[in-house]
Parts: sequence; structure tokens; C-alpha cells
Amino acid sequence: MKSLTSAENALKQILEGLGYVVVSFADRSETDRANTIYMQYPLHRFRLDFALPSAQICLEADGERWHTSGLRRIKDRNRDSAIRKSGWKVIRFQSTLLEKYPAVAENQVRRGIDQLMLI
Repeated sequence: MKSLTSAENALKQILEGLGYVVVSFADRSETDRANTIYMQYPLHRFRLDFALPSAQICLEADGERWHTSGLRRIKDRNRDSAIRKSGWKVIRFQSTLLEKYPAVAENQVRRGIDQLMLI
């Protein structure tokens, strides 16, 4: 598995703090539960940063370095569109929020997942 970016690591810590079990997709097992979130989850030609397959929710941690350019944002929008066409919901979190304001980020992650689980 690739090493986590600082934004991905921050999101992983938040998810674990919310009670989710976060494991690499490569390390999945038969005993995984509905609250398991997989890192690097394969979906078509993509690898989702974090996926909650039981609710078809994708969580993406966007680092400043990779997601601030206009071209990258266009690619992200196209990617999100393709993921949504597969029936999944996508939530993106910026690294600044995840790393500098973890309490605010935790609240947004919790609310985002809760709202999408109702859809």
C-alpha cells in the first residue's frame, strides 16, 4: 500500500476517532463489519482514498499540493461524476481543514457521513 499523505492520515485519525475501523483494502478480511472503512478501495479505474462500501460513500482527502490547480480540480470533478454515476456519494475534505482544524473537520466528517447515509 502507498504511504498516506498528511491529509489522508488526518482523515484516517478522524474516522477512527468516530468509531470506524479503517483498514487497507488489501488487508480486508471476512470478519470486517459494516463500520469498516477501506483505504485505497478499487472502484472501476479509480482508487478511492476512503470508502464505506456498506453505504457507498467515498471520502477524499485533498492535499494542497495535488488539488489546488485548475486542471486537477477539473479532473477531480470528472472523477467524482464517474463515481457518482456508479451509485456512490462523494465527500471531499481539504487538507487545511483536516490538519489545522481537526475538531471542525471531525464535525463535518460526522455530519457528511450521517447525511449521506440517509440518502
